This record gives sequence, structure tokens and C-alpha cells, in this order.
Amino acid sequence: MSTITQITNNTLSENFLAISGENIIWSPFNSDPYSTDFFLYNITTGITTQITSDTPSSAQRYISGNKIVLNGFDSSARFAVFLYDIPTATTTQISTSWGLQPSISGDKVVWEGYISDGGYEIVLYDIPTATTTQITSNPIEVFRPLISGDKVVWTTEFNSNGFNELFLYDISTATTTQITNTYQWFNFNPAVSENHAVWESYDGYDTEIVLYDFSTGTISNITNNATYDSGAAISGNNVVWVGSDGYDSEIFHYNILTGTTTQITNNTINDYSPVISGNNLVWLGYANGDDAEIYFTTLLPSTTPSTNTAPTVTPVTQTLTDTAVTDTFTAFTGILFATDPEGQTLTYNIAGSSAGTQPNTVIKTGTYGILTLDTNTGAYTYNPNNTAINALIGNAADIFTISATDSESASSTADFTINLVGANDRPTATGESVTTNANTPVIVNLADNLADIDLNGLTGATLTVTGTSNGTTSINQNDQLVTFTPTTGFSGTASFTYTVTDAGGLTSNEATVLIDTGINQIPNAVGGNAAIWGNKIVWDNGDDIYLYDISTETTTNISNNGSGIIDRIPSISENNIVWQQIVGSSDGEIIRYDITTGTTTQITNNSTNEFSPKISGNKVVWSGYINQNYGPVIFLHDITTGTTTNINNDLLSDYNPAISGNNVVWESIGVGDDDDIFHYNILTGTTTQISDNPWDDYQPSISGNYAVWVSNDTSDRVIGEAIDGEIFLHNFTTGTTTKITNNTTGDFNPSISGNNVVWAGSSDGSNSVIFHYNILTGTTTQIINSTTSSISNPAISGNNLVWEAYDGYNSKIHFITLPTTTNSAPTLTSITQTLTDTAFTDTFAALTGNLAATDPEGQTLTYNIAGSSAGTQPNTVIKTGTYGILTLDTNTGAYTYNPNNTAINALIGNAADIFTISATDSESASSTADFTINLVGANDRPTAIGESVTTNANTPVIVNLADNLADIDLNGLTGATLTVTGTSNGTTSINQNDRLVTFTPTTGFSGNASFTYTVTDAGGLTSSAATVSILVEQAIAGNIINGTAARDRLNGTIGADIISGFDGNDNIAAQEGNDIVYGGNGGDIIDGEEGNDTLYGGAGNDRIEGSDDNDILFGEAGNDTLYGDTGNDTLIGGAGSDQLTGGNGSDIFVLVNGAGTDTIRDFRLAQGDKIGLAGGLTFNDLSFSGSQIRFGAEILATLTGINTPTLTATNFVLV
Repeated sequence: MSTITQITNNTLSENFLAISGENIIWSPFNSDPYSTDFFLYNITTGITTQITSDTPSSAQRYISGNKIVLNGFDSSARFAVFLYDIPTATTTQISTSWGLQPSISGDKVVWEGYISDGGYEIVLYDIPTATTTQITSNPIEVFRPLISGDKVVWTTEFNSNGFNELFLYDISTATTTQITNTYQWFNFNPAVSENHAVWESYDGYDTEIVLYDFSTGTISNITNNATYDSGAAISGNNVVWVGSDGYDSEIFHYNILTGTTTQITNNTINDYSPVISGNNLVWLGYANGDDAEIYFTTLLPSTTPSTNTAPTVTPVTQTLTDTAVTDTFTAFTGILFATDPEGQTLTYNIAGSSAGTQPNTVIKTGTYGILTLDTNTGAYTYNPNNTAINALIGNAADIFTISATDSESASSTADFTINLVGANDRPTATGESVTTNANTPVIVNLADNLADIDLNGLTGATLTVTGTSNGTTSINQNDQLVTFTPTTGFSGTASFTYTVTDAGGLTSNEATVLIDTGINQIPNAVGGNAAIWGNKIVWDNGDDIYLYDISTETTTNISNNGSGIIDRIPSISENNIVWQQIVGSSDGEIIRYDITTGTTTQITNNSTNEFSPKISGNKVVWSGYINQNYGPVIFLHDITTGTTTNINNDLLSDYNPAISGNNVVWESIGVGDDDDIFHYNILTGTTTQISDNPWDDYQPSISGNYAVWVSNDTSDRVIGEAIDGEIFLHNFTTGTTTKITNNTTGDFNPSISGNNVVWAGSSDGSNSVIFHYNILTGTTTQIINSTTSSISNPAISGNNLVWEAYDGYNSKIHFITLPTTTNSAPTLTSITQTLTDTAFTDTFAALTGNLAATDPEGQTLTYNIAGSSAGTQPNTVIKTGTYGILTLDTNTGAYTYNPNNTAINALIGNAADIFTISATDSESASSTADFTINLVGANDRPTAIGESVTTNANTPVIVNLADNLADIDLNGLTGATLTVTGTSNGTTSINQNDRLVTFTPTTGFSGNASFTYTVTDAGGLTSSAATVSILVEQAIAGNIINGTAARDRLNGTIGADIISGFDGNDNIAAQEGNDIVYGGNGGDIIDGEEGNDTLYGGAGNDRIEGSDDNDILFGEAGNDTLYGDTGNDTLIGGAGSDQLTGGNGSDIFVLVNGAGTDTIRDFRLAQGDKIGLAGGLTFNDLSFSGSQIRFGAEILATLTGINTPTLTATNFVLV
């Protein structure tokens, strides 16, 4: 035992002693029942600190880590349970009613809780979740619960037998066990640590200290004496208590591992209330006889023959729950709970950690937060990563590995788990402000205005416009764009509100987008006759010409000629401006101004009046007089050459010319009784009248291939109705004229630029409006609407529009930029059709239909197939696919798909014929889609056909059925099987590899024989039965011809002879008929000649020739030479090294092991030759090298000119 240290020395009476690790707490006795003071002593530093004052009074206190639990009176004067946090110096009431005898371990607290029926039950409180659980429920009173780790013990009131019992509750399993069963009379004041519990037990004489082992379930006495032992406390394997040495009370220690008891104190004062943590032991003692002081000692680690046991550290599990809003999560704090069997001092760590910012701390950053751990005390703090947790949409966990290590480096680990309950967070939306011109849509990109903290962010989110003012909206969900289109003619502040809903169905706050719309008025611009080119506007104020640059917002007086000079009716093109100038009362002249150089040039200088000039590029036109006796004509001036030409000396009155490129138009008076429009082509010098009707046509404007004008058309007017102007459009390319307005309110001052036509008019007769017509789409839109000003003379260049508005006092110049009309590609719908093959040979009908396509601008569409060629009919294209031909009408989109029956029937699995089709609008914008024919393939049934063959009686015939079989499927007859289903007058055998059936007539039969057969493909489908008819002819009787033992020359007859040469070197010619020849011994020469002969060489080196038909040649013993010649012959060399030549036909060369090495001189794969294997040989028995076929070490044959490793099993047949 170490030295005993007196911690306190004062006149106060210390009380309510508790210890955890190196921290000791107590309170001096206080007569005030409602408040007391707390003191903390650190064993390492030796420093005592008063950590509280006036905290609730307590009859019981416990400490665990940096948390203290105590009893005290609450505001309702109830004895309640409070939790005190040392780092924050905060006290929290954790019981909601009466609570007694609290105890704490780690993040769990237990106490006696008052229940409504007047009794007390044991209550368990979880600090992180602030949840309370009642763990007992019975009619017997329970007392003094103690907790350590996941175990709780308590005692009960006396039962009917006059005894009380001890119970154990396991938090991890939520099970309760009765430890004692009248072990002795009374059992009380239990304490628990790890695997043991201790308590005081009365045996009828005095009290003893009893030990319970949870693992074995055994109870044993630690003390057994005649004195009272009480106040037991336990930590790991250390048990301490108060006992008597016969004079006063002393402190005793029992080591569970060694079973030894030691008296800690031995003095003349009373020592009591010992508490222990690890090897640190404190107690109270009456130092001066009248007040209690605190004493401390450190127990020496026990010496025991057993090895050091690692400490036990309890896992930590906490839960953080995300909600639909962006949460801020509070840090988790607590103390690791660990015990050491030997009571050694522990240090703590986190696997993979690094040094913390505070002394004796380590930190580890997890996926969802940072864990900080005090390595001395085990105090921890988990700081959640708010962003990472809010981003969760599902559950997850942050798992750390914590460890406790004793002073002998024995260590144990446990999981520190933060369970994370993810939730879909609500997205957010913010507003903004944008600007646009009147009548000009604006695209608002809301992508940067939206946010969703979840991991999947805004994937699958949907925008919703919840309200608009002074306009309409359309949404592009893919790009999170909203297009706002102001109400026609509106200027001011418009708005729309919107929300965004994420893929999980949560909707954001509502946000507002403000849109400032307006019509641009050129500052101080008063006048009329405005004209525009690009971003430059010109007009006159009745005296001078003004130029306004839209991009720089600057105005310049470019004529400024002073009084007496009038400059009016300007026109602009590129960097040139022209106008009419009148000096005094003289006639008008045409003036040109170069914007680049700032110089002015007078184009005309004569005594006649020139007026209404228009300019396009380097050409100027105007109306003027040749002399004053006739009406005006049209003049053309080339700025580059300086030449002026009268382009229509027609004696008519020609006014208001307009020019675009090489085209000039004007109105002419004097053709009948009305005005008409004429066209002049500068390149060809030709003039054409393009309007010829009984109405007045005037105010022409031209751009490219189009001209517009006003016409007083009365063709559809009701009698008595006022004449008003309508707008007509002429297409120079097609020569057609279209009426694009039809109303009763009057339309005038048309202007054209590209595909845009504008004019002034009224929608209801009470307002003044500018209309816009889109030539491509054929749609008319009202773009300016005024009820306070009279609008006239609109002019357009590109998308810039200028006009003058008279407010009753002045005409002012206004302009706007029209929205850029981006041509959108058409939308083309994919085509998908299906053709299904069956088990039969099908004929598939053509598929017809029309492509479905739409164009946002309503333009005419043309259709095509990628990679196609011109069709046989006008306006068609064709494309041949794998399984059919697609024909498409390029104008209408009508299609026909003609299936390829053979290709589809050949399918045994699914396939598809895919073409790429396209639709293209008049501006060449195109879109594509797939034209897909899905093909459901099927195994088709094979077919078999019969045939007729002839043979002689008693003579087998080989019928080759290969050409009689068919299967349309891609894999054809691969793996197919022949089956003979019936025979007459004979028997059959089948060679499946070569599709051969050998028919052997019944012995002696002649006449008509037959067999029927089917073929079954690899897919299991069987053909219809087919019949092979065999005419068996009566054999021509042959002779039996025998030679002698000498050398013979034998000739057969035309019949089926049996010839035997016997001994000697014989020369045998079998002649016609299916002969059998036996050469016998000797070097014989045998020629089978005509017929299906069977020839045996016998012993000796023979020469055997089959000649015509299908012969079987046996060389037998000796080194023989065999020639099959014509026909499908079988050559068997026999014993010896033989030379085999098959000749024409599909021959079989038979090999057998142990018969010598044969040379096959003409093995021809193209003719269908095979290697026959006899004597049990199989293909797998063979090996191949160069031109040799081997069986083990034996060379069976050499194949001249053949690389035998290229041969496969299909080149062999078993015979």
C-alpha cells in the first residue's frame, strides 16, 4: 500500500464522498437543506477547487468522468435528481418527480423513482437522449440502485419471511436476475463493478461482506468474523469496506484475484465511507475527533501468478436525427466507461487519431463529425459536421475504434458509434431581379438560385411557377430556366414567384423574381421619318437629320445646315445615310453622308425635284422628275461608280421606291385607275408588275426575296364598310402574293427585314398598335399597344424596331429589340414495330405508316433515312437493313418496311433492324430518331425430302441424305440428328456425321424396298417424315473362281463373283458386278473394276485398286499399296506400312493401333475425306505433329501435304 494522504484539514465535516478516476468530490455538511457547496480534488495535481456553491442539497452523490449526479430539493420542494456538468458548471434536473439514491456510470443514471401508486421503482436515464425508462415494476419496494457499465443492482424491502433480496438488471439485454434467495437474513447496500457485485449481509450475528460473481453465479463471503463489516465498495478486482479491529472502525481491502484481505488503516480514529476507482481509494476519518476529513491512498497493483488481464471498455452508441430542415446538431459529450481487473490506471485512445489542440487529447475526423478524447480521463466530445449530416437522405453511421490501455500495456477496444438517421432536406429558393425590354421575353436562369444540401442535391427537382404579374412564363426543367414573356405593350415592373420541389417531394420556400420591362425612348428625339440599320437610327425633326447609336446611346446632328435648309426623310444602310435636302424654295436634292468619314456628298444637282430616297449597300434609289410636265420616275445611283440611271421612263407616276440588294420596288400611279407595285431587277434590267388588281397598292418595303405593301383590298369587304389598308406579302422566288392581314381597322406603313414584317394599325379601332408577322411560322403578334399615343412609321432592321409615337404635342422616336427568334429543331417520334418468327417458314407482311413529327415554328418538314439512296419512286429514299428494306417518302413521311423473309426465318434468337430517320425544317434544323423493327426469332422446323436409289440383291447401298436436308435457321443443321422411322425389306445403319444411311436389303430379296426418316435439329424440332425408295435388282449370277498355289491370272465375269487367288503372286481382274476378291498369300495385283467391290490383299506386299464405284479395300498383312480411284471408297491398310491413295470421291482411310505406319497420299478435306478410327481408337486418344497422327509414341499415319494439328474431330469417324 502507498502512503496515506490527508486531503482536507479544516473544521468542517466533510460528507457525500465520491471518486471517478483521479477526481474526488465531496460536500461539507451544511445545515441548509436547500443548498450546499461542491469541492473537487485532482489526485495528480493535488489541487482542490470549489466548483459550485448553493447547489441542491444532497443525501447521495456519485461522479463519473466529468458528470456528477446528486439528490436535492427542486423548486417544488421535492427531493429530485440533478445532473451537474463539470466543464460547463451547469446543473440540470433530470427527474420529473421524486427521485432518491442516484448513481451514475458513463452516460447512464439510475435512481429510486416515485411512481403514482405511492411506491418507488428503479428508473434508468440515458443522458444523450434525455430518455427515462422504468426497469422495475413490482409491489415490493426497491432501494439504493448502483450502476456500473451496463449492470444495475438494488435491494428490496423485507418480504413475508422477513428477508430482503438483491437483484441485477442487464441494460444490454434488458433482463432482470435475482442474485440472492434468502442467502442470509438481510442483504443491503450493494455495489457493482464489471463482473462482480458486493453487499452487506446480516447472518444473525453481525454483518459480513459478500461477493457475487456474475459469470459463475456464485456467492461467497469475503469476511466471516464477529464484527460488523459495512459500506462495501468495488472497482475492478478491488473491494473495500469498513470493519473493526476491536477498537475502532478501519478500512479493509480485498483483492478478488488473489483472495487476500489487507487492513488499509490502523489508527485510533474512526474511518468510514470508503470509495474506490481503479487503485485510487478515499475515505472519511475523524482526524480531530469531532469533524470528518478526507484521506486518500493508492493501492499497489496486486501480484498474482495469473497474467495481466486487459481492461474492459464499454462501446458507446449515440444517435443523431436529421430533419427536413437544415439542422444544427449539438455536440455529444460523455466519459468512456472502462474497468481494469487489476485496478490499474487506464489511458484512452482513438484508432488512427492525431494529437488534439488541448493537452492530453487526441482527435479523429470521421465522415460526419470529429471525435475528441481525453487520453487520461476518457472524457469525449463528438462535434457533428452539420453539412455532411444534413446532406444525408438515408441512414448512415460514423464509427470510431476506441481503446483503453492499462499500465502494463494490456488493451481492449470497442466501437464508438454515431448512428445517423438521414432525412430529405427541404430545398431553398432565392429571388432576383432582371431587366428586359417591352415585348421582349427574358430567360431567367434559376440554377444558381436553388440549393439542396442533400447528397443528391437538385437531381430530379421540379420548378413550379406559383404566380405571375404582367406576363406569362414557360419552364425548362432540365436547365432550370424560366422564360418570362411580358404582356404585350406592358412597361414597368413585372414579377413571378416560384418554388422548387426535390425528388423526395419536399417543396422550398416561395421566391420572387422581379422583371423591369420598358420601351426605350431616344432622349430628346422629336420628329419623324425614322429609319434603322443594325444598331443605328436616323430621323429628321423637320429641319435636320439626327443619328442615334443604340450601343453607345449617343445622338449626333449630322446635317446641321442652319435656317433656310430643310433635311428630311433619311434612309440608312451600313455606313451611309441619304436624305432629301431642300434649300429655300428650290427643288429637292439627294444628299449622302458617310458615317465613317463624317463627310457629306450631294448626289443630285438639277432643277427638278428629287425625293423619297432609299439606300441598300452602295446603291441609292429615289423618285424624281425628268421634267415637270410628266410624273416622277425612279432613279438608281451607284455610290461606287457615281453613275445615276433612270430605271423606268414609263410615263407613269412612280413613288416611294425601296431597295434591297439588286431588287427595287415602287408604287406606280396611272395603270388603270389604281396604284400598283412594280419590281426592277438590277442585274437583268427587267421591270415586272407584281400587283395587278383594281385596288390601290402602296407603301412598298423590300428585304431579300420578299416585298410587302399596303393594299386597299375590297375583295371580301361588306357593302358599305369603310375601306382600310391590308398588308400583302410577295415572294419573288415563287412569284406568289399572300394577304397577311384581314381586318377592318386599317394597317399601314409596313417594313420588312429578313423574315420579320412589322406595320402600324389598331386591334380594336381605339388603340394604336404595331404588329409583327413571322414569315417562317405565318404567325402575327401584337408587340406594341398604346392608348395614349398615335403610332406610325415602324421600321425594322434585324431584331431592332423603331417607330414614332405622337402624344398630342410631339412625335417622339422609340425603339425596342425584339426577342431573337431561335429556330428550334423539329421533334420526331421514334418508330418501334415487332415481327415474330414461328417454328415454320413464315411470310411477313410489309409494315406501313407515317412518321410523326412536329416543328415548333410550324415549318414544312422533309424526311430522310441515314445512309439511304434514291428510291424508284419520285421523292422517296430507300435503305436496306439486315432484315428488310425501308422505303420513305421524303415529303410526307410515309414509310414501308418490306421484311426479308429468309433472313428473319433464319433467326433463332432475337434481333433488331435499326434505321436512323430524320426530320428537317426549312431552316435546315434537324432531329433524328430510331426506326426499330424488333425481331423475335424462333427455331424453325427442318425439312427432309425423299429420293430413289438402286442396288443389287444382297448388296448394301449408301444413301447420302446431306442434300435432302434443309434448315432455314442461321445455325442450319449443326447438331442435327437423323432418325430412321421405318424400313421395308431391309435394315439401316446411320452415319450421323456425314448424313449417310446404309440400307442392306433382306438376304435374297429383290424388288421395291424403302425406309422413312426424319431429321431433328439442335433445338429439338423434327421435320416431317420423308421416304427413300430402293429398287433392289435381281443379282446377275456370278461365279466362284479359284486360283492355284502357283501364280495365277484370274478374270471375273459380269456377275457378282467370288474370286480366291490362294498362294502365289496373282493378277486378278474382277470385272463388272459387286465382287469379293481374296488375294491370298503372295504379292498380288487386284483390280475391282466396275461395281461395289470388296477386295482383300492377304499376306504379302499387294497392289489393290478399287477402280469404279464404292469399294472396300483391305491391304491385310504386308506393305501394301491401295488405290480407291473413283467412288466413295474405304481403305484399310492392315498390318504393315501401307501406301493409301483415295482418288476421287469422299474416301475413308482407316487407322488402327499396332498395325504399322501408313502413308495417306491424297487426304482431301474439300472432297469430304475422313480418317476412320477402328479398334477402339477415339479422337481424344490422338496427338498431332506436323503431318503425323500419333497414338502415344506410335505413328499411326503420315498425311502428305497436311498440317495435322489443324484437323478437328469433324474430320474423323468411328468405324
